[in-house]
Amino acid sequence: MMGELFVKTLRDMRGALLGWSTGLALFGLLAMSFWPQIGGAEDFDQWWEGMPEAMRNAFGGAPSVTTLEGYLDSQVWALMPLIASIVGIMWGSRLIAGEQQDRTVDLLMSQPIRRRDVVLEKGLALASLVLVLFVAMWIGLVVGGLLVGEGLPLLDTLLATMLGVLPAWAVAFVTFLASAEAQTRKTAVLVGTVFVGVSWLVTSFFPLVDLLEPVTGISILHWYSGREIMLDGGGLGLLVPLVLTIVAWGLAVWRFEKKDILV
Repeated sequence: MMGELFVKTLRDMRGALLGWSTGLALFGLLAMSFWPQIGGAEDFDQWWEGMPEAMRNAFGGAPSVTTLEGYLDSQVWALMPLIASIVGIMWGSRLIAGEQQDRTVDLLMSQPIRRRDVVLEKGLALASLVLVLFVAMWIGLVVGGLLVGEGLPLLDTLLATMLGVLPAWAVAFVTFLASAEAQTRKTAVLVGTVFVGVSWLVTSFFPLVDLLEPVTGISILHWYSGREIMLDGGGLGLLVPLVLTIVAWGLAVWRFEKKDILV
C-alpha cells in the first residue's frame, strides 16, 4: 500500500492540476509578451514610482519595472506564490478534512496503511502538485520569451521561479495541518485564508510604518523575492518558509494519529 496513496492522490487531482498548470503557463507566456514594450521604457518607471507605496510593496517592491528582474518580480514572481497559495489552500483542505466531510475516510482507514503514512503520502502529493504549478509558470515564461525574441537567462529565472514554491508550500501545509485537525474543509480553508491574507497585508503595509517595519518578517511572503534571487541567489531567509512547511507537516502527522475520526 505504501506509495499507492501518493499515486492515487495525484491521479484524483490530475484534472485540477492540468487546468491550473495550463492557466499559469499561459499567464507566464502573456507576461513575457509585453516585455519588449516595457523593457527600458522610462515612462513605465515613472508610472511605477507614482503608485502608492503599499501597492508597490504588494507587487514585489522593485525599484524599477523596466529591468527584466524588476518586471518579472512585479508581474509574475510577486503574484505567483499568492496564486499558488490559494490553490494550495483548496487542495490542502481537501486531502484529509475533505475525506472526512465526504464520509470516505472510513474506506481509506480500512486499508492496510498506518495513519502517519496517510498524512505523509498525501502531504508528498500536495507538495508535488504545488511544485508542478511553478514548473508550468517557468515553461510559460521561457516559451513567451522565445516567441517575442527575448531569450531569458534560463538558470537564473528557473531558480527565481522555483524558489517561490517555498512560501506557497508553507501556506498549503498550514492548511494541511488544519485539515488533519478539523472535521470539515471549511475550517481548514479559513485557517489557510487568514494565514495568507494576514501575510499579504503585513507585506504590503507594515513597511510603511516605522514601528511595524521591523516585524514584517512575520509574513511568510516577506521571505521570497524573485528579483533578489535572480540578482544574488537569495539568502538564508528562504529557510523560514521551508522550516515552517516541515514543522506543519510533522504536526499534521502527529495530530492525525491522535485524532478521533468521525465516520
